[in-house]
Amino acid sequence: MQGLSRDSKLSNGIWYALFSVVLSSASYPILKTVLNEVSPYHVATWEALFSILFYFLVASLTRKNLRVKNISTLGAIGCLNALGCLFLYLSMEGLHPIMSGLLSRNQAVFAVLLSLIFFKEKFRLIQVTAIFLMLTGSFVFSYRDFDFSSTPAIIQALLSCLFFASSTAIVKATSREIETIVVIFWSKTVTLVLMLLYDVKWGRTPFWDISSRNGLYIAVASIFSAGFGLFLFYEALRTCKMSTVNLIRVLGPIFVALYSIPFFSLTLSLWNVLGGVTAFVATFVLVSTDRV
Repeated sequence: MQGLSRDSKLSNGIWYALFSVVLSSASYPILKTVLNEVSPYHVATWEALFSILFYFLVASLTRKNLRVKNISTLGAIGCLNALGCLFLYLSMEGLHPIMSGLLSRNQAVFAVLLSLIFFKEKFRLIQVTAIFLMLTGSFVFSYRDFDFSSTPAIIQALLSCLFFASSTAIVKATSREIETIVVIFWSKTVTLVLMLLYDVKWGRTPFWDISSRNGLYIAVASIFSAGFGLFLFYEALRTCKMSTVNLIRVLGPIFVALYSIPFFSLTLSLWNVLGGVTAFVATFVLVSTDRV
């Protein structure tokens, strides 16, 4: 985006973040279907493998150099993402996909806290109000799916948010030094190695023991989440504040709900609609008052 003004870069970053949510949310109902038959560890392994193949192909076609740089940084991002993926898929075993999407918004809360601590970001009153309305609207949209009887799965979902937010902070800090495609390729490579080691040590069945249908589903979900969604998310971090990019992801449950309609029985009440509209309007207010 060289040559663009700061406002243009910010605008592009916001659109990247929004499209990241739209695309990555599509993976939730697909993976929930797969998790009925495949263990979370194997899903994480295959997701990492398909992501690596996807980015290797992209790098080959675009002649991007995937040479390892800043090994310690990429290793840290990879380990945090691996833990985040593992706990996310563990939580999705016991949660409805909409509830998974609802809990995933807590990544934004952790991200805001980390941005305040490490990046000294500041918020105006109107932005604080918008953030509160975003979180409230998202909760109202999906409150009926919130079941505290699934405590272990809820804790796992929150841990995944913490790990993902922590990796995001590292990506943001190094976004001007390492290309996005390099970050994702090597972080997914670290994830794959860790999942394979886990499978060798504790796995009950080999990770390749899945049906072709489930393999296809995971491949499609990987393209939506890591292939396009994660790439756009990391690109947005280059020009937008870390808190803004993560707060836009609060819209995730709304898109997850829309994508879930063909897979699961779902009816929307007036409260669901009001909550969704509130979250969208609050997001518009937040991004329109944002500054890099």
